[in-house]
Amino acid sequence: MGGKLRIALIGGTGHQGPGLALRWALAGHEVLIGSRRAEKAERVAGELRERIRPGTVVVSPVVPIVKADFGLTAELPPEGSAAELIASLLPQARVVAAFHTVAANLLLKVPEPVEGDVVVCGDDREAKRTVMDLVRDIPELRPLDGGPLAYSRVLEMLTPLLITMGKRMGQPDLGVKFI
Repeated sequence: MGGKLRIALIGGTGHQGPGLALRWALAGHEVLIGSRRAEKAERVAGELRERIRPGTVVVSPVVPIVKADFGLTAELPPEGSAAELIASLLPQARVVAAFHTVAANLLLKVPEPVEGDVVVCGDDREAKRTVMDLVRDIPELRPLDGGPLAYSRVLEMLTPLLITMGKRMGQPDLGVKFI
């Protein structure tokens, strides 16, 4: 990508955070890592509302996963998706959903490439372009424009299916590649 960015990973110690931080740092970006706890979520959201400048791009790889009898499933909020909930909490930000189709473990296996497609959903074209450029900064990943943020619901439903199928197939790092 043209310029180097300052990237803050909220929940950066979660499943995908360390791998994304590592890959983007290797691409030359400045990466800040934060952690969260459920009981602090409301306080953190309030702090973020005060600190995030208008126009800031926020990337959500968040999936609210719960266990079910048949495996894992997404427990989507009333807003429709976690990304849409984040957008409602941070109205001054440009929220983009991405990285739901990439196995977290693969991101950590540097210098091995991570093959696959990253579906990027958002309502702001420029914000999606920025995130798609960040995807390109990770060798072998291909960004795909997934349309509006409302489609993040589909991505968030797909992630637990990929994890559950991967466990059943003995391929825990299952991802998506559109051909």
